[in-house]
Amino acid sequence: VDVAVSYSSNDNCVVRTSLEIDKTNAKELEGKQVGVPLGTAAHYGFLKQMEHFGVKISTMKVVDMAPPDGAAAFASGNLDMVCGWGGSLRRMKEYGNILLTGAEKEELGIQVFDATTVSTQWAKENAELLSKFLKVTADMNAKYAAGGVDEMLPVISKAAGMDEKATKESFHDGWFCTGDVAVLDDGYYRIMGRSSIDIIKSGGYKLSALEIEGTLLTHDDIAECAVIGVEDETWGESVMAFIGLKAGASMEYGDLKAWCDGKMSSYKIPKAIQIIDALPRNAMGKVTKPDLKKLL
Repeated sequence: VDVAVSYSSNDNCVVRTSLEIDKTNAKELEGKQVGVPLGTAAHYGFLKQMEHFGVKISTMKVVDMAPPDGAAAFASGNLDMVCGWGGSLRRMKEYGNILLTGAEKEELGIQVFDATTVSTQWAKENAELLSKFLKVTADMNAKYAAGGVDEMLPVISKAAGMDEKATKESFHDGWFCTGDVAVLDDGYYRIMGRSSIDIIKSGGYKLSALEIEGTLLTHDDIAECAVIGVEDETWGESVMAFIGLKAGASMEYGDLKAWCDGKMSSYKIPKAIQIIDALPRNAMGKVTKPDLKKLL
């Protein structure tokens, strides 16, 4: 009943430059390794693009990777192709090329919409309510954009079940501070991770747990992983990886260390690993890293 925004260029797939693969020879992607955030718009776009080019996905090794992880693994040279959106997509493009532009994707019907949807029956039975909802939504979006944050924040915080004071403190000069750490790299901001848990301070280095995870997820036997920093008398913190293996797989630390050599800097290689059945997650499916520290 309403489209908030439509876009075709915000998500895409990128092929490593050194492969010299573009729309004219896309079939050469068969047999390649690709990082895709499964179940997302980028995943849908990947499937439609491969269908368009006649690429047999069954021949490819598809790894389920969130865009920040995929971008990190792609930058490290561990993927042939990667899909994502936003800032992660911009970073991906630094190391590769897209197959189709946004306009070309639209021509093929590959487009993403943020929409408000209801059933036809419900719309007929609640036409007046639906009209009011759409008007209120448009009015509130316009008010927020026009500087109504201070007035609206208490209502938003209460409705979302958030602490109003903490939420207010997260805003500075009109900006919401997410708690993420980023670095400016050749004009682009690269997200390193949450300052509280995803940045590991080891031997004078600030290491991104997300980047290390992205590389580890390209291992054939690893289904999921989470990296944290643990106290270390020598280094301040050392890198530790909690790993969930694919069915039937096994792993020793020495084997993983040998695999990591050449794929990441020596100071980023985990100093220890712990094999677990499944990573702890919250109701939203996000890994709860504080719970991992309780396992030590």
